[in-house]
Amino acid sequence: MTIDLYELLDLPHTASIDAVKVAFRAKAKTSHPDMGGDAHAFHLLRLAHDVLTDEEARRHYDATGETPSDRAASAAEEARFRLLAGDLMMTMIAQGSSPTFTNVLDEMNGALALQIRGADQQIIALSELSARLEEVLARLHAREEGEDFLLTLLQERYDEMANKMKVTRDLRTRLIRLQQRLTRYTYDAQVESIV
Repeated sequence: MTIDLYELLDLPHTASIDAVKVAFRAKAKTSHPDMGGDAHAFHLLRLAHDVLTDEEARRHYDATGETPSDRAASAAEEARFRLLAGDLMMTMIAQGSSPTFTNVLDEMNGALALQIRGADQQIIALSELSARLEEVLARLHAREEGEDFLLTLLQERYDEMANKMKVTRDLRTRLIRLQQRLTRYTYDAQVESIV
């Protein structure tokens, strides 16, 4: 996490739990959305309060800089990675030739390389379309005040593309990570004799 939870509350890292509670209450009075504050900023303040007043969460945060939600995201990412690796391995084993004569690692590397190239192509296509859509959004103006149907529709599509690009980049990262992990292994394939 790049945000310093102590800094959000203007507290030193040695602040007591009571000091955290006092600082949170003082900041919440002006930051709460019901008081005209920003919802995201208040969410971060709430996160700082929740982490820094829970002894276990605070110990973990102080040691790693991770909040419980960061930890959950890391665990979810690892689960997705394991699922991807397991599915790919099982597919290669099921579709490949005899495991005795086929280097399963080479087959997996080839399949990963194809998937990485596909992700690269999709990222390029989405980037180009995104740039074109940005230009359209910059040039499109409603003739009447309050008319925003097309702008809203195009902005929604733009947001969907940005999300799809993020998902594709994340997948590409996992594929490359898996490819790197494969280098830690060797495979003893038997060489077929034609005699």
